[in-house]
Parts: sequence; structure tokens; C-alpha cells
Amino acid sequence: MARHFVQQNGVGMVVPPPEPKVDDVATEIFLHSAAELAASRVRNPAAPWDEAHLAAFLQLYRGWILQALGMADAPEEWAERSAILLHLMAGGATLGDAIGMLVRFARTVWGLHTGIEFHDEGTCAAVVFHDAAHPDREGSICALWLLRTNLSQIEFLAGRELVGVSGRVRYGQCLPGTVTNLLFDRPLVFGAPETALIIPKSELDRAVAVRISDIPLYLGQFMRTMVGAYRSSSNLRSLISTLICDDRLRGAPEPATMPDVARRLGLTAATARRRLREERVTFREVKAEALDQLAKMWLREKTRSIDSIAEHLDFSDTHAFRRAFHRRNGMSPRAYRSFIGGSQFPPADGPAAAS
Repeated sequence: MARHFVQQNGVGMVVPPPEPKVDDVATEIFLHSAAELAASRVRNPAAPWDEAHLAAFLQLYRGWILQALGMADAPEEWAERSAILLHLMAGGATLGDAIGMLVRFARTVWGLHTGIEFHDEGTCAAVVFHDAAHPDREGSICALWLLRTNLSQIEFLAGRELVGVSGRVRYGQCLPGTVTNLLFDRPLVFGAPETALIIPKSELDRAVAVRISDIPLYLGQFMRTMVGAYRSSSNLRSLISTLICDDRLRGAPEPATMPDVARRLGLTAATARRRLREERVTFREVKAEALDQLAKMWLREKTRSIDSIAEHLDFSDTHAFRRAFHRRNGMSPRAYRSFIGGSQFPPADGPAAAS
């Protein structure tokens, strides 16, 4: 939550901001998108993620959470604070030490007026979060985010999935089961006195297995871990594809380049090229694949004209987009749109669109 500074008797003080409220429409859109993504995973859990669909959902999820945290206008600050706290946790020798760092510094790093507590519960330990009060659906989403965020970071530090972890939330079961499982895929107790992550004590003695140099790569795909779509560092192709999709969805002013993508993943351009060669693919091929996935997603949605899609994908003109799409898929964008279910989209692209 963003800190607010006020002057009292001439002294600058940190006070908690007023509790933000997420727009009901934004919540409905988020839950609908989450249900669609969850349904696709239930139908075929072994299939590769649809990178364009995943990137669109994660962008929506990130925006919703930033609004709920009162940091919609400060996404860079949110990312910086997350990185600071993770660096502090990585300084611990064991996972127990890392969680101790979390408990000790979270209040300072995030400017919270209440902190995180660590409770002994016999064979398990509870990391207890004093989350802000929200209406049931919003509160449940925020609570699941808290659990998943902290579990993701702890598992990253461990270099493996933890066994026997569960969660408690102080809200009733007000979200669809598939959505709940998408956001936090461990056993849950609803209507508990507090929101808490429950970890077996046997896991707390495990050594912190990552290096500080691993953190930028993890943070580069942090949102993927929120739905269990984390890609190991050996799969650079998926990481780059995700960044390219995210840039286009955000309307980034400049197309992604190899040096820029490598920098954001904590790599040099030479290292990124070498690792892509090991995966037998080039940056140009990964980029073309990512743009093609986005094009197909937007064509399926039928909410953008073909001219608009070409512009959002940074093609020089619509004709260049049609040529590239036809070369890759053996049909024109308009034919693809009709093929997947029949289009009633207005012919805003001119006569040439049928080519």
C-alpha cells in the first residue's frame, strides 16, 4: 500500500492511506477473465499455456491488484519495493531465516501500519497477514494474492515446490471453485479468524538455494507464478514471448528488441542469443510467434478491426500484416476470423481485406 506523508506540528509523518475500492465493473471483468482461463486449464491441464491469453489475463490481474493496493499510479514503486524485500529475504541461510526477514522488514518496505506475524502451530508455522478489510469478493481476491505472492517468493528461494503448504482466509467461499484454484492451488480453509500461509516446520530448515543474480529473471516473470505458469530459466523462448505479448497489450511505445528484452531478464544480449541458439530458435522467430498468437486472440475476440490489429502489432501497414499472417497460417486474417465461427464484424478494412 502506498505511503502518504502529512505534516503534523511541522513534522513529516507516515500515515496509512484511505482504503481503496476497486470498481465493481473491473472486478466483474477480472473474474470473467479468470473463469475463462481456469476453464481452459481444466479442459486440458497438460496443454501448453496460450501465451497471448495468459498475458492478457496477467495484465488484467496486475492492474486489479495495483488498484486494490492503492498503487495504480505507482506500478514502478510497487515493483521496486517487491524487489527490495526479495533481496532481503534472499540474504537468509534457510527458508525460516528468509521468512524472518519478511516478518521483520515487510512493514517498513511497504509502509504498513500493521505488520506480518510468525506463529508457532506445533508441526507447522503460520505466516499471518493483517490484510485490509474489503467486501467479500474483493477481500477474497486480495487474500489469495497475499498467499500466492508470498508462497511464490518462498518457493523461488527454495528452488522447488514446498510440500504440505495450505492457506487460511478470513472470508467465506464467495468465488467460483475453479477461479479460487487458479489463484491459489493449495488446500484452503475459509472463514478463518485471519489470513495465513501455513508451512510445515520441516520445510523451514531447507537452505535458500538461489543466488542474488537469479532474482531479476524471477521478477521478470513474477506474474506468471501467480497462476502456476512459471517457466524455468532454461526456457528462454517462453519468457521472451511473454514479455513481447505484455508489451503489445500495454501499448508500449517501442517494439521489443533483443537488447531491451535481455536487459529486462537480467541477461546480456550475447547470453540471450546464445541461449536461444541452444533452444534452436532465433529472437526474430520468437517475436513472430508471439505477435501471431496476439493476432489470433484479437481476431477471435472480434472487438478490433484488422487495421487496428495491424497497428497494435507494429506492422508498417495493414497489407504487411496480411502478408505476414497469410505466410504463417495459409489464410488471410479475415478468412481466419470467419473460419473460427463466422464474423459479423463491420467491413472497416476496405475491399482489400478479403485478399
